Amino acid sequence: MVVAAEDAPQMALQLQHDEGLVLPSWHASERAQVRLAQSLYQLRELQRVASVLQPCTSSMAKFIRRYALYLHGEKKLEESKRESPGTRVPACDDV
Repeated sequence: MVVAAEDAPQMALQLQHDEGLVLPSWHASERAQVRLAQSLYQLRELQRVASVLQPCTSSMAKFIRRYALYLHGEKKLEESKRESPGTRVPACDDV
């Protein structure tokens, strides 16, 4: 099964078996936070995902938190490139 990089956290957040692969079982104390993070991720609220998962201690929750922060940073970088006046991405003909 091929998974896009952006879909990896969503896959990790699933709380079920998929194609015989047992996805992570979360600590009982983290289940509510993980479910909230899953909903927020689906809405692309990446900064909120990171905030919700901050107190979690499992390695998968830490990974998803860091990945959400990375994606948020990339999103902000892309937005700033589009909004900066005078910044122009060269077309293929300009090279």
